[in-house]
Formats: sequence, C-alpha cells, structure tokens
Amino acid sequence: MGHRSRATAQTLLVFFLLFCSSRGYSSEHYVTYHQDEGEYIPGATYSYFYISSEHVNYAESLGAIPVRSDATVRNMAVHTGGVYDINRLYAFSVDAHSTFYPTASEEQWTRDGVGVYQRNQFEFSSTTTSLLLHYKFDPGWRILAGTSFMYTVYKRSDVLLPSQAGPFQSGVIEEKSSEFVFITGAAYEHGTLGDQWRYGGKATFGLPIWSITESSLYPGLEFDHHGYLLGLEGNVSYQIVSNLHIAMFGQLTYRIRDEEPPQAWRGDLGDGEKNYLVSLPKGETSTLNLGVGLLWSF
Repeated sequence: MGHRSRATAQTLLVFFLLFCSSRGYSSEHYVTYHQDEGEYIPGATYSYFYISSEHVNYAESLGAIPVRSDATVRNMAVHTGGVYDINRLYAFSVDAHSTFYPTASEEQWTRDGVGVYQRNQFEFSSTTTSLLLHYKFDPGWRILAGTSFMYTVYKRSDVLLPSQAGPFQSGVIEEKSSEFVFITGAAYEHGTLGDQWRYGGKATFGLPIWSITESSLYPGLEFDHHGYLLGLEGNVSYQIVSNLHIAMFGQLTYRIRDEEPPQAWRGDLGDGEKNYLVSLPKGETSTLNLGVGLLWSF
C-alpha cells in the first residue's frame, strides 16, 4: 500500500506539472504575478516607534471683537503604531500620538488699536489614535479612509494685565476638546523592511463628526464645534539588521476650529453670579513633529 500511495502521488504531481506547463505558468511566474498585483511580501507589514520634537503654533480670534491670541510651545511627543497587510488589495494602519513632555510659554493677546493687552502662560498637549483602511490600487499607492479619536488640552495660568502689578488670575484655566474625526487621504509605500532603504508618506484630510469643547472657566458649558484637519507626513528608513530599520520621521498638521455662536451661561467670574453670553473663539493650530525611531517586522 505504501508503494501504491507513493506512485499515486507521483502520478498526480506529474499531471499537475503538465497542466501548469500547458497553461504557461511556472513557479517563478506565479511569484512575480502576485508581487505585481500587490500580494503580501515579507516585510511589507511593519510596526514603528518614534520620539519627536513637537513645535506648536496656536492662535485664537473672535469675529465680533478684533482680538487675537498667539502662542508657540515646544514639546516632546511619542508616536507608535504600524501598517499591516490584509491581502493583495487591502491593508490597515493604527497610529497613536501623544505629547509626553509639555512645556509652557507666553501667550499674548492683542486688540486692534490697543496692542498687547494681556499676557499669560500657555501649555498645549494632545493625544490622537487613528485607525485607517488602505485600498492598494497600485503597488505603491493607497487610498485611505477611517477615523481618529482626538483629545486636546489647553492650559492657561498667571494671567497678567498691563494695568495690574501682579497676576490678575493665578489659577489654571483648562480647556479640553474631544473629537471623533472622519479621515480620508492617500499614502505611498516604497520598499519593505527586507530592502536596504525604504520610504513612505501620506496626506490626509479630516472632518469632525462629533466634538465637545469645555472650559473650567465656565463649568457646565459645552460647545459642539466644527472645522477641519489637514495632515502631511513622511518617513525614510535604513536597514540595521534583517527586518529592523532605523528611521527619520516628519509630520505637519494644520487644524481649524470654527468660531461657534454665543451660548447663555450663568456663573460667578469673581464679581458675583451673573448671566453671560459665551462664544467659542476660532482656533488655528499648526504642529510640526520631527523625530527618529525604529521600524520592525518579526
């Protein structure tokens, strides 16, 4: 029975090879065909970790009042995640960013005809987690779609008015924004971790689907804000050992938060409880991250 089974297997193998020859296939052609179609190649899937210097410019303005604020802060941030193939047409990516060492700097408020009328300390920190689906319409190019969960904190302290000898308000005013954002865009991936060099990049556009902004200065008051997000990033990496690369990373983002109409609020701002109309100012945030890190696929 053993000899018969071996003979049967050999006969089937011969017929299979003859069939493949008649179809014009070879093992080499098969591999090339699937690579051209974007089939999974070892190393195309990878994880990453970056540490970056974060340069943030933030400004607020109100349409009804000619007032504008400007602040620049420099933080340290970490980025982690990865790109993972599903099949020859689809992949997905998970990206997480977090400020881990925020620093404070001076924020200036100016008014037309008056100049600088207020100074205070300003601190900015953010956390973002994104999940994107990739459609590989070309061996290198991908269309992206997915969501981002964003949480941003703005802290102000030591408010100083020129007419005051000391701080007008020495406590901390904390503003928090939570957003669920729809993201779309395009990405390019060239090479794998099996190559000596590889590089990639992506451009994205985002719209908030749901958002809440609140301030400790106005307890209980919430704004559902609108706006948009633009992002551009790239990375290049060099192989250290098999499936391990050292990389340089850059990311530029620009966010607009639209001004929201005033809401009624009753509270105490230091001179007794009163009724107020409170608006959410327009916010503009541009962030540049430059860093280094590692890419791996084990």
